[in-house]
Amino acid sequence: MIRMRKEGVERCMQHTIIEQITNLERGRTAPHCEIPRAAEAAIQNMKENMRFGTPAIFLVVRCWNKDRNAMEQFLQKVKRMKEHMPKLAGVFLSINKNTEGGDINNQTEVAALDVTKNLTDVPIVPLGIIGYTWTAGLNAPAAVAHMFAQEVQVDESNIVLLNQSFDIEMDDENLQKMSQRLAAGQLAPTVRIEKGRLELKHLSQALGSLQELLLNQVPSEEVLSYIRRHPEMLRLLRNTNAAHRLDDLVALGGFNPVTNSYGGMEDHEFLIRFLLYLKQTDRARLRMVLDTLFSEDAYVTYQDLAWDGLLFGKKLKKLMREKNANSLIATLIASLKESSTYAVPLSERDFAFRSS
Repeated sequence: MIRMRKEGVERCMQHTIIEQITNLERGRTAPHCEIPRAAEAAIQNMKENMRFGTPAIFLVVRCWNKDRNAMEQFLQKVKRMKEHMPKLAGVFLSINKNTEGGDINNQTEVAALDVTKNLTDVPIVPLGIIGYTWTAGLNAPAAVAHMFAQEVQVDESNIVLLNQSFDIEMDDENLQKMSQRLAAGQLAPTVRIEKGRLELKHLSQALGSLQELLLNQVPSEEVLSYIRRHPEMLRLLRNTNAAHRLDDLVALGGFNPVTNSYGGMEDHEFLIRFLLYLKQTDRARLRMVLDTLFSEDAYVTYQDLAWDGLLFGKKLKKLMREKNANSLIATLIASLKESSTYAVPLSERDFAFRSS
């Protein structure tokens, strides 16, 4: 049974705190997820779309402090995405509701509910995250999607969560390319356009002999040692714009909260665990994933307006922090071999993926 409790909030909006997805093993330290009562119709539409989408694609966007104007612009972007991505089945807005640094006066949630109240083709569900972190903002939507999928009894390999920044832009050609790849059940690797230039040279540098190491019978420790020496892999599948099958997220326990202390490196850490997981469980799929990562034609491009607006010094500082985190992440994963599947231990997750 799903246990919920009501809370009154500004403008008399009622919420339910979804305790089923909270990691009860962490007690009070675990983040919580609020869903506004006003989103009930959108939730039902989302569940129906899960039944009939093959695959059903759900956009996940982390955001806070967005006013009505920003949400109206976002809504236009979603409508445009739907035109080029017919399998788009819904949107989770993952909202930072921390007391310090979070959403002010619930403005993002209020604006989102207001501008999307008559939208039925692409239901939009705001999720308020109390105890928000970078990983909580991604794992809460995944855990909610997992809960919905179990309720309507659908195959989670047919559900795709597309994590995107609020500030990215994609042209029509790349939207359609991503749509076609995801609809065909294929990986849709992405790469950022940097100041009008598209650099894919990192592909051979980043993967190097990694393919050989993963496909041959070498210890996983040797793979991790290689990754420590090649931080170029940081450029692959950033959560600025990255799609993941729900069943993979569930199998691996979501994104690892430990990476919040590394400066938000959850996407890189997940990619490494994902590859090692396939090495252990599905070598045929691993080969297909690696072949895709090696294929420049498979890549979808996007522009990150937030990154473009950063000063050079801040960009350099961020890149150095990520490079230093690479070795820490490799060491972390080496200790995560839970039943040889590289799942995040339940005691360390911010949200639990529970069976009904």
